[in-house]
Amino acid sequence: MTGNVAQLNWKKLSVQTLSGAAVGGASMGAVLFALDRGGHDFADPSQMIALVTGMIYALLGLMVGFGAFAPRTGARYLNVEDADDLRDQRLVLGLSSAACVLIGLLFLVLAAISAADRTGPFSPEVAAVVVGICLIGLTALTRLTTRRVDELSRQVSLEASALALQGGFLVFGGWACLAHLGFTNWIEPLAFVSGMALLQLLAIFWVAARRGLMVPANDK
Repeated sequence: MTGNVAQLNWKKLSVQTLSGAAVGGASMGAVLFALDRGGHDFADPSQMIALVTGMIYALLGLMVGFGAFAPRTGARYLNVEDADDLRDQRLVLGLSSAACVLIGLLFLVLAAISAADRTGPFSPEVAAVVVGICLIGLTALTRLTTRRVDELSRQVSLEASALALQGGFLVFGGWACLAHLGFTNWIEPLAFVSGMALLQLLAIFWVAARRGLMVPANDK
């Protein structure tokens, strides 16, 4: 019986990993193709980092949101026990998915503006307004979500935030030291912000995996 359960979990994990990679790769390729056809040049590495960060957050948000509001389908690729579990968590998952989409939109808008000459498909003023709206929305969604999550989720969030802060200090603090000593260039602000967002996401996955929350639940 144990062997069958383990096999089933690994099968679901493989499906989740492969489907996520396929959706992410196809979406990134489509976006890059469209931007290239539109003449948008991502020569600045900080823009590419922001673009990747925005795509990851936006796709995660959309996938979780779809799973929350289509529980029968969502139970097949999200780490939940069954569709009823998704229905019970629909509000929290909906708020979290909306926050991820806002983070993704924020970085995608910033990535569209060139750091060198401030050119892009829209003006920096328009980008600033959109970013401001995203930040206000994120603040409101974070407050609403924090009041509704359980103790385990709150603890995972705290541990991940602490881990991301430590990782950010090591990575970007070390970079700053090397730049101060003249061994490398200073990091671009956009690369710093998007890099911290990526570290936060990696920290969440790391802490969740350590607590066994990344193992797919058994299918009923």
